[in-house]
Amino acid sequence: MFQSLSDFLSSIDGLINHLNYEKSCQVYFQTGAKKYTGEHSLEVEFRSFLAEKISPALTDSKVYSYKNGIISLYGFLERYVEDIIIEFLRGICELSLDYKSLPQEIRKNHLDASLDHINKLKKLRGMSADYRQSSLTEAVKNMHNCLVEAQEYALNYDAFVSHTSNFRYDSIHEIFTRIGIHGISRSCLDDAGLAEALSRKHSPTGTLEKKILISLLMSELDNLAQRRNEIAHGVRIDEIESLDMLQERIEIIRRYGLAIHSIVFSRLNSYAYQSARKIDLGRPYKVYGGIRVLEFQRFFPAEIPEECAKISVGDKVFAINENSSTDVICGSIVSIRNHDGNVDFLEAPHNSSFSIRVDFKTNSHVRKRMVFVGVEA
Repeated sequence: MFQSLSDFLSSIDGLINHLNYEKSCQVYFQTGAKKYTGEHSLEVEFRSFLAEKISPALTDSKVYSYKNGIISLYGFLERYVEDIIIEFLRGICELSLDYKSLPQEIRKNHLDASLDHINKLKKLRGMSADYRQSSLTEAVKNMHNCLVEAQEYALNYDAFVSHTSNFRYDSIHEIFTRIGIHGISRSCLDDAGLAEALSRKHSPTGTLEKKILISLLMSELDNLAQRRNEIAHGVRIDEIESLDMLQERIEIIRRYGLAIHSIVFSRLNSYAYQSARKIDLGRPYKVYGGIRVLEFQRFFPAEIPEECAKISVGDKVFAINENSSTDVICGSIVSIRNHDGNVDFLEAPHNSSFSIRVDFKTNSHVRKRMVFVGVEA
């Protein structure tokens, strides 16, 4: 899992906790107003506190909680999109031996993105002269090294997430296209959790068709950006959503973030699989989903690398099914076991059964997948 997703979900949870606190405060005072109607001194004091302190501030409190919720939610989404793209690019670069082996669309877009980034650095306010110069020097050096396809290179990561407009449906589509991921939001709607969240808000009676879901997701993203702009620029907000409606909005964005992660992480895993030297273990003949163990009948790869084929604890493992929406599942070997018990490695040929424990979720469907282990170059 990318760190950006962990940070995003943590921020979302914090916002939900705050809104739940606000809701519980409202319920507490509303319940108290109905319950404490007697003449006991504490009840009289409670009603006085409500009348003097709580009631006059209640509407303002709701408005500010709503504004804070919208501003925060948009900010969490914007930061998350930027961070996950940079994490993806760093992961791609770690897997690429040189600039020429990077995916074509990243190489194609790097020059224009770098030029735009350099121009923005020159105009950016609030930056010291020394920091501006060092940032420009670094950006120009990176751009030059990539142009000449130098052996040692670094991408201008920030150039790929530079944007002048708020993140709406179309601008999110465009920024992911720069790194070769097309139709990100449309693909996100293949995620059952996001589709259910949208359907639950807009059509409680049942699941909606995908073309309708696309329109609804576009509306959700564009409306969030629009409301964020209005609040940030001091436009008077005459109508606010209830806390329950705001939490529905938050849940949709949370599900959207999870769906984005699934697509981007899967794309990185696919690239890792394509670029790795691999040993073919074949399909497992037994899968123990509860303990994440795959069992094989023997270890005798059809194509053995130049060195003796060996799999070890800690090696990358890929489970492939090109007919699945998640074509590549990637993880690591946690342990290896053969007839002698647990071992640190296993060499081919090995003509008896053995098993590997992996760190990704497994179920019976993994039996349909071809399993490969990555080996060091």
